[in-house]
Amino acid sequence: MKKAALILAPIFVPLSVYLVMHWTSELQHMVSFSLGYGLYWLFWCLAFPVWLMGWGQLKQVLLKVQQPLRKQAFLGVIILAIPVILSVVFTGPFEGERALWPESTLLMMLIAIPMSLWNGLLEEILWRGAFIRLFPKKLFCGVIYPAIGFGAWHLGPFLATEPWNIEQVFILLGGGAIFGLCWNYIAMKTGSIRYTVYSHILANIALFTALSMV
Repeated sequence: MKKAALILAPIFVPLSVYLVMHWTSELQHMVSFSLGYGLYWLFWCLAFPVWLMGWGQLKQVLLKVQQPLRKQAFLGVIILAIPVILSVVFTGPFEGERALWPESTLLMMLIAIPMSLWNGLLEEILWRGAFIRLFPKKLFCGVIYPAIGFGAWHLGPFLATEPWNIEQVFILLGGGAIFGLCWNYIAMKTGSIRYTVYSHILANIALFTALSMV
């Protein structure tokens, strides 16, 4: 039952967030944002994985590296660096998003840093931690499928609040999948999300930093 629920999650996560933000789109942007992302972070990225794994396994997958990379450490660093670098590259097509943030770059970064911390942590719990726990060493179910789902989830809030733009849709889906493949591969190899959490947080900070400069 739990494996089936997790397999269905990449479908229901973007759909549920889209519906919540679409239904509340007439409200202030921050209200709609809070409701949509609140559902995503608190239910899908926290409560749902806790139900799937329990607190004990969640702590283990977060804190304990079961298989250190060792001889593959250099390759691992390169793979973890790819999402951080690409976060800056992918900023260009989303310059319009800058209008949603404070005009002060300093204030924007003060908001962005804690958001990067909790977003990076919570997303890794769902998209990496839960999948490698329920589908250990399974290339498709543990790496490829959740990577596609990670890219697809970003379409939920985007399509609910923005006019259709095929370039941005392609970048969100393709870029998210590339990020997911990098992180899921490292999570599967190490049996942990410790390193991917660090990379995810740095990628978020890099994204906000680049966005503050456009």
